[in-house]
Amino acid sequence: MRSNWYSSAIVASSLLFVAISAADDNQITSEMTVKVRIADGESLVPFTTQFGATAVAESGPVAVPAGASKITLVRAESPILRYHLIAKTFLPYESLAQNEFIQSVKAAGYDPQIIVQGREFRTESNSVVDNRMFLVSIARCASQADAERMKKSLEQQQHWCYIVSEVVKPGAGTIKIDGAGTFDLPVALIADHPVELVRVNTGYWKENRNNQKYTGTIDLEIGPDGKLMVIETVSLESYLLGVLPAEMPHEWPLEALKAQAIAARSEVLANVAGKHALDGYDFCGTEHCRAYLGSANGKPRTDRALDETRGGFLVRDGRIVTTVFSATCGGWTENNDSVWSGRAQPALRGIADAPLAASLTSPREMGVWKWLDAKSNAYCKGDSEYFRWRRSFTQTELTAIVNKSLGVGRVQSIEMGKRGVSGRLESVKVVGASATRSIQKELNIRRTFGGLPSALFVVSNSKNKSGETVFTFIGAGRGHGVGLCQNGARGMADAGIAADEIVTHYFVGAAIERYK
Repeated sequence: MRSNWYSSAIVASSLLFVAISAADDNQITSEMTVKVRIADGESLVPFTTQFGATAVAESGPVAVPAGASKITLVRAESPILRYHLIAKTFLPYESLAQNEFIQSVKAAGYDPQIIVQGREFRTESNSVVDNRMFLVSIARCASQADAERMKKSLEQQQHWCYIVSEVVKPGAGTIKIDGAGTFDLPVALIADHPVELVRVNTGYWKENRNNQKYTGTIDLEIGPDGKLMVIETVSLESYLLGVLPAEMPHEWPLEALKAQAIAARSEVLANVAGKHALDGYDFCGTEHCRAYLGSANGKPRTDRALDETRGGFLVRDGRIVTTVFSATCGGWTENNDSVWSGRAQPALRGIADAPLAASLTSPREMGVWKWLDAKSNAYCKGDSEYFRWRRSFTQTELTAIVNKSLGVGRVQSIEMGKRGVSGRLESVKVVGASATRSIQKELNIRRTFGGLPSALFVVSNSKNKSGETVFTFIGAGRGHGVGLCQNGARGMADAGIAADEIVTHYFVGAAIERYK
């Protein structure tokens, strides 16, 4: 049974389903909209309109003059949140296991609720793709601190949970719009032409410092921090116009851009109404979801790639594929469950990034040392900076880097642990003078050693002229290596391979579906 110290923090609720999916309207069309949080934590939002706009509030519509203006936060009341402890997730076809788990949770004295994330869609061919995920919330807490304490208590009992926040009462406030007046929130800013905001977006390839232009409806709300939150409601295809140039350089071959366009559309559809749905929007405009430059900030070549693939997305086993990507796989992609926690996804299996992939021997089977030295005909070998790389650190330098997170004292040795099929490390042990620590998962490994390009590496030791040990990391690739290899797609396009074949190469067993 639950201990009394946290029972008072649980918010009572009779809600059985916190439904996020739109079951009554599951036909995918080009007019489908998404909600994107394009700014938050703001007290002042400068903006520009060429021909003016309309501010729509409960008090009615008011004209906003053309030109440069600003939105100023006058008063704010933060939204009320609650925090779900999610104990397990289930797919739609796992209803029997889900019901059994719910009964076991009830028997243990908890009050389970189901949160439905994701959506079910009907395609142009009239088939159904179901990307819903059913999250079992075993308790709701009134604060983040209470949720963290309960999570820690459950972990001590070998029960693992993660925390999801939900807005149960929207924030309130008052804003002033220059030239238009003062309004109680929420307020929508509507224009027949782009609204321009000064934003800074960090894309996968470069940071974009420019005025972002948005064609959708701009909604102004109060975020959890008591500051202004700006959300754009925009059509899916318009949203993608601002996503694609942030994901791949627009100068790249058209077929590579088209492959990235199909992957981008798939990834958006797979995750709409997902991790941010309880916050009141679908996606954020940063790399936490995906970089977004604004719906009117497309480039001619990426716009063309989206137009020529319009409506195309990837499906396997009745679900839209979560089409993740990395810059350069180094010659072999990785299984998703080797890189991140969670269930294995059939479309995200590691494969050779080369012709005749099925007949090649993986780095793990060949041995990573031998594989890194072998001659390669990988599609991504054109990335001269990251296809193969080296990083060297003296023992003193590496000790300073490693001890920022581990606290092992002077580094003595690095022991390689389990590897995924691509050779990427899943665990590493650092032996220091005062302690030995293990590092788990690909991103943690890269960060521990100062931000290595990838976790596909070996380590050699040598002595410098001063007699100090030098650790040399010899590696391949840039990024996690799961799914689409962007430089590989570029290499395939340069070899004359079409976009459809490129994406189905990287996402195993996937097929292209379309919407109208």
